[in-house]
Amino acid sequence: MPTDNRSPSKLSPIAQELGKRNPFELLEEEVFVGLLRTSDMLTAGFNRLFEEQGFSEKLYNTLRIIAGESETHKWGVPVGVIKQRLVCRQPDTSRLVDRLVNLGFAERNTCTEDARKSLVRVTSSGRAMLRKLKEPVLQQHREQLAGLSRKQLEDLGRLLDAVRASVAKMSAEE
Repeated sequence: MPTDNRSPSKLSPIAQELGKRNPFELLEEEVFVGLLRTSDMLTAGFNRLFEEQGFSEKLYNTLRIIAGESETHKWGVPVGVIKQRLVCRQPDTSRLVDRLVNLGFAERNTCTEDARKSLVRVTSSGRAMLRKLKEPVLQQHREQLAGLSRKQLEDLGRLLDAVRASVAKMSAEE
């Protein structure tokens, strides 16, 4: 349920950061913009990290999924499974897989039961890249969220879970 219009008494930190002259009309709008701005700032740090390796966050996430699913799918991971597991929805997962194949970090094989389906496996070069990035990625997480206590991190996680559940429920009702 949306809240009433915001009182113009004081600008919030996000409104000030964005140079707004007036407060947001709704608290929900303010929180939404704050989430977007925070996501952008967090992502920028990872983009810098991955660009140093000639990589991207989307490629890293895709490669991580392929490697993680290799125990469940020993012959290779179907592209549909990769698409379902991506953190950020990507309409053309096949293009990401193709880039990983071209970089030598993954290999794609046609499924013997269904020639329309392909299976993707991580290569030794892909595993080496994941090992190389593991500690810098973990360090980036530590540094970016170092200003929050463990309790604050847990609370934030629960709040974000609640937001996603609310949005998922709303989407299911459409």
